[in-house]
Amino acid sequence: MNRLNKFNCNNGTACNNIHGVFNCSNGHCKNMSEFFLCHHKADGPTINSAKDNTKLNGFFECHGIHCTKIKKPFSCDRYCSKITTARINVLLMQDDNVIAADCENSVAFNEARGNEHGVRINPLEFWKEDDGHLLANCASVLKENDKIIATDCINGTILEPNALPEPFMNFTQFWKIYETSLVPVDVKQKFLPNQANLTIYPNKKLLINLEGCVNTLRGECKEFVARYGNDGDNNTAQSRYQCYYNKNPAVDFVVARYDLSKVYRELLISLIVPIVLFIISSMSLIVITKSVKVGDDAKMRCICGNDDSDNDAVYSNRKTKKNRSIKRLEVRHDISQLNNIEDMDILPAEGSGLIGSTKSLLPLSPTNDSGTTENTYDDEKGTKCDLPEKPLVEI
Repeated sequence: MNRLNKFNCNNGTACNNIHGVFNCSNGHCKNMSEFFLCHHKADGPTINSAKDNTKLNGFFECHGIHCTKIKKPFSCDRYCSKITTARINVLLMQDDNVIAADCENSVAFNEARGNEHGVRINPLEFWKEDDGHLLANCASVLKENDKIIATDCINGTILEPNALPEPFMNFTQFWKIYETSLVPVDVKQKFLPNQANLTIYPNKKLLINLEGCVNTLRGECKEFVARYGNDGDNNTAQSRYQCYYNKNPAVDFVVARYDLSKVYRELLISLIVPIVLFIISSMSLIVITKSVKVGDDAKMRCICGNDDSDNDAVYSNRKTKKNRSIKRLEVRHDISQLNNIEDMDILPAEGSGLIGSTKSLLPLSPTNDSGTTENTYDDEKGTKCDLPEKPLVEI
């Protein structure tokens, strides 16, 4: 079905001159008459493919721009009008293809062992041209010079030399001849065995991988269905493919993709990468802890290699130097204040009032009418106190 010619009836006059049976979806139609001979009856409404192209959904019999819908189910036969049979003694089916050849003999390189794994053997001839016509179904067929290399071939049978009609036959005739051919190539079923002898499980679910899905956003699921979804209807070939199964019959699925080395590789990557990142981040934290310190001023500073990063000596030295400079400034300021006081000839009794406040420059108590001051006990005590070494004077 994927190889059928496609017509986009939504594109202008693309479907103005089409004939045959078409499988349409939203105006996109595939010509089934190229490979199938369908037995049908067009009993539905007629649609103009040029005007009502979006109504083309389903199966239609088309003649020009007029397409009549096929309502009832119908069947089709695979159609191929000219399969060469003259001077042919080998017919191989590969998917929906038929390969005709004239060969002298057939040589096997593997030996089948029922539902167990096959084994490699030395080249062994199992068929000659005098034995009759050879028919088989193979997974792949490749021509190399004057040889044909086929792999995974099954259902091998032999026909009498004159059993094929000459010089041509169609696909329907070939299919019927193949169905009625019952003489096996090898009675022991070691070469080209019957499919029934190779059956491991009668049915299993088919998954893409062990997870059952892919997340690459490449449309792989559609490709998967197109590749493995052929069920053999309408005389078409059933999908054949390699798959991986578990010998435990309780496992109800097989997978199309399984690479043990890839699983090991991904497992190692999933283990190594986090461990390496953890080690790098831990070493980075250790280096930062040793090389960066937060001082008493809440600022971060980098420690040089010659500094002792295990204690705060660097910061204490810096703080000591800063404190010393502040004390020097305070001492100089105090000295200057004392000098100013001496220049003003302030008595000690009066100077005692300067302690801690600039308001002491005023009289400590109000004067009476006689102009004398009343000295209290606290005032007398203050006159007897010595001046402090560092008077706190704010100017």
